[in-house]
Amino acid sequence: MTDSELTALVEAGGELAIPYLDGAPVRVHNINELSPVEVLPALRGFLGLTPKQRRADGRHLIAYCTSTVEAVGPEVLEDMGSGIPALETVWDHVQAGGIFFSKLDAGKYASTPAVFVELEGNVAWEPEHGLQMSWADGTRLVKVGAFDGHPTNGHAAANPDRDQFVFYCDLPELCTRPDPN
Repeated sequence: MTDSELTALVEAGGELAIPYLDGAPVRVHNINELSPVEVLPALRGFLGLTPKQRRADGRHLIAYCTSTVEAVGPEVLEDMGSGIPALETVWDHVQAGGIFFSKLDAGKYASTPAVFVELEGNVAWEPEHGLQMSWADGTRLVKVGAFDGHPTNGHAAANPDRDQFVFYCDLPELCTRPDPN
């Protein structure tokens, strides 16, 4: 897509095929009313993410699923078939809803200003709270978990130390960190 087409999409909303999701169309919402000038670099970065990266990111979803099972019990998996999904199948239990954009200015919760592309959707193991994934500048996955509207774990908890984790929960052994590359 051209920059003018993406600008129109950011301004008016609509559907966009997402390569990360094997080209599946998702709805674009600019709920925070950021300017296209702010959003386009992050959106372009996000559109460069691949299905291979999505499959690798499944480890964060598995941690989220496992945490939910630990908190609620295995009955949350009844509609999913066979237990906690494997890396190869975890995305079968995710339904992407749409993307939106947010921004943190440099300060308490960001060392530099960042625009985030955020994916919201549903997951089979947590139908009440769903899914939120957030990429800083559209390229670096910084948060996976239940939808809470915050672009980072540090922002959500007013604790920047939590930004070292992509998935954060009360069970330290389930918290995940970003990939080193």
